[in-house]
Amino acid sequence: YNHASDLIFTSTPTGAYDAVSCSTASISNSKSSIANMEQNNQDDDTDCHHIKEVQEEQIRKEEESPKKQREENLIDKIRGEYELILQNLKEENQLEFEKATETWNKKCHNELLRHEKENEEAISKAKSDANETISKLNQQIVLERGKMISEQQHNATNLEEEFRKKENRLNESFREIEVRDQAWQDERADVLKEIQRLKAEALRMVKILAMEYEEENLSEDKKK
Repeated sequence: YNHASDLIFTSTPTGAYDAVSCSTASISNSKSSIANMEQNNQDDDTDCHHIKEVQEEQIRKEEESPKKQREENLIDKIRGEYELILQNLKEENQLEFEKATETWNKKCHNELLRHEKENEEAISKAKSDANETISKLNQQIVLERGKMISEQQHNATNLEEEFRKKENRLNESFREIEVRDQAWQDERADVLKEIQRLKAEALRMVKILAMEYEEENLSEDKKK
C-alpha cells in the first residue's frame, strides 16, 4: 500500500498541474472575450446581458469540462496504477507462494530423508544388537552344552562305576549262593547217604530180630 501511495503522489501532480494551466488559459481567453464584447456592445444592454450570460455559461462549462475530464483522467490513472500494483502484488504473491511451496517441499523431502536415515540406522542398530545377542546366546548355549555334556559324561562314568560295583557285588552274591547251594547239595547228599545207611541198618536189625524170634519159637516147640 505504501508503494501504491508513492506511485499516486508521484504521478498525479504533474497531470493536475497541466490540466490547471490549460483551464487557466481558457478562462483568461474567455474573460478577455467577454470584456471585448461588453466594450463593443455597451448600447444594447439586453443583448449584452444575454451574451454575458451565454459567455458565463460557456465559461462555467469550460471550467467544469476540464475539471471533470481532469478528474476522470486522474481516476483512470489511479485505477490503472492500482490495477498495475494489484497485478504486481499478485505476481509477487504467486512467486512467494511458489517459493514457499518449493521450500516446504524441500523441507518435507529433507525431513523424509532424515526419517528414512534414522529408521535405517535404527534397523541397522537393532540388527546389530540382535546379532550380538544371538552370538552371546550361541556362546552361552555352546558353554552350557559343553558343561551339560561334561556333566553327563561324569554322571555316566559314575553310573558305570556304580553299576560295575553293583555287578561285582551281585556276582559275588551269586558265587556265595552257588557255594552255599553246593554245600547244601553236599550236605543233602550226606544226609541221604546217612538215611540210606540207617535204613539198611534198620532192615538188617529187623532181619536179625526176625530170625531170633523164629529161633525162639522153634526152641519152645521142641521143648513141648
